[in-house]
Amino acid sequence: MNRQEISEIKKCFKINNCAITSICGCYVDGEKNIKAQWQQPFLAMDEEELFKYLDIFRKCLSGALGKTLTEVMPAADKAAGLEKLRDSKLKDQEQLNAFYQSIIDTYEYVGNYLILVIHDVYDIPGKTTDGQTMVDASDEVYEYIMACVCPVNLRKPGLSYNSDKQCFTHLDRDWVLTAPELAILYPAFNDRSEDLEKALYYTKTMDTEKQDFAEKMLGYTISLTPADERKTFNTIIEDVLGQDKTLADVREVLGITRDMADGCTAFPQREKIGVEDIRDILEESGIKQEKIKELDRVFIGEAGAGTELMLNNLVNRQNYAINTSHAKVSIDPQYMYDVSLRYLDGQPCLVLKLRDKAIEVEGIQINVARGKDNE
Repeated sequence: MNRQEISEIKKCFKINNCAITSICGCYVDGEKNIKAQWQQPFLAMDEEELFKYLDIFRKCLSGALGKTLTEVMPAADKAAGLEKLRDSKLKDQEQLNAFYQSIIDTYEYVGNYLILVIHDVYDIPGKTTDGQTMVDASDEVYEYIMACVCPVNLRKPGLSYNSDKQCFTHLDRDWVLTAPELAILYPAFNDRSEDLEKALYYTKTMDTEKQDFAEKMLGYTISLTPADERKTFNTIIEDVLGQDKTLADVREVLGITRDMADGCTAFPQREKIGVEDIRDILEESGIKQEKIKELDRVFIGEAGAGTELMLNNLVNRQNYAINTSHAKVSIDPQYMYDVSLRYLDGQPCLVLKLRDKAIEVEGIQINVARGKDNE
């Protein structure tokens, strides 16, 4: 699934577009005991409840591909089970109980949580050749289920205003539903159609436990976390460029990679890159061919043959970090070309071109005098 397809399904979780047929819940305590189960038509809820649940479901499709959202290919038996649950429209209680139990047995969490499962049928609107949606044209439906796990925590203690007593009194510590920790959308929505071989996996944060859950619940191994992918990419670039790499080399490689992630005109917008894409980056950056020749060997050794890395995981849009043994510099990527390495008085120095007439040191302003040292 790409960003546009995820966004299209996310729009189903708005009150004016909502067609969710059924919602089911299973409340589990910290000892893995089922405390309660319920099921009802979704649109039969009070409007205030509808808005809150829709907000939860939108969060299950939030974030970036490769970070919070990962397209996975479940094992054949796992996919068959999810398809069977979807086809039942959540009306087969035995199947639903088995699904709940598989999550309970697999999900490691210290505390109470709620398993939510919804069934929906999306009437896919047609599109014109220029990408415009045709409201009245539809020849296909996308039937899917989505399951999410939301921790249930005790509300913090405090004081609240009691209008009858006209004073502040102790606030009861109720159990409150929080944002989802993980979710599964099945089947995936690829090329604006159902893809029974794939699912979309959401995690609030990807860690070892979330990787293990995906492997046990879906039979799919997530080999690299977002942090792992960036580390792998950086190691590949570092090894290919070698010991004589320069600041200019690294700056060019990072800049072009960032442009690719942003979908600049030089490259078509894409979600993932492989070894040939990295070769293009290196060539565009002006790296010598004798170094680029090492790419295949380095890539296979670090990432594995055929591996693709999520572009969004390889770039930092917030800042570039320059670290030395005694200093750290953080700079907006768009101003990376203001940084250079120069020798002053025979010593290597990191030089930052200033764009303002004043700088701040711990909140204290210092004026920059033109044409002379300020020291």
